[in-house]
Amino acid sequence: MAEDGRNILEWLKVALNFENEGLLFYTKAASESSNVLSRRLFRTLAGQEIDHAKKIEEIYGLVEGGKELPPPEKLKKIGAHVDVEKDIEEFFGTTDRESLRKDIGNVEAMEVALEIEKKSFNLYSERLKDTTNASEKEFLKALRDEEKKHIDALDNVYYYLTDPEMWFASDESRVWNWMGT
Repeated sequence: MAEDGRNILEWLKVALNFENEGLLFYTKAASESSNVLSRRLFRTLAGQEIDHAKKIEEIYGLVEGGKELPPPEKLKKIGAHVDVEKDIEEFFGTTDRESLRKDIGNVEAMEVALEIEKKSFNLYSERLKDTTNASEKEFLKALRDEEKKHIDALDNVYYYLTDPEMWFASDESRVWNWMGT
């Protein structure tokens, strides 16, 4: 295997470890969360971590087998799981407002989740700077963009639950404006 292939395999192992740690964390946080909105967000994020891990494993298998990475356009979409914002918006629309803020519970889990997502975002951003392979770049951009969506979702739900006045005053309330209805 060429040096470039070993280098890719190394970072894929690191990325897979990050995604698996996220999955374990979100699964545990969802089972321990007493707030319906937090629980839904953690479950959605766990599903997305599964999608990310599957795609990383797929790419790992190709590279390990000596095959070329798929063309860049095939790596733009990470998984079939629903978009996190759309999922939370749908849930938000079908759940009464009192339930959403009831028993906000363990907000520390959201703080830890934000740190996990920021580490993943930084991992993919740093690797993106280091690679010249177009397919790898596209895959990294897709992973990084997914992590950014996770950060946005966690930020929005965290502030919606812990400091609604700040959330309504922030720019995010204009992006996720459906939460204010």
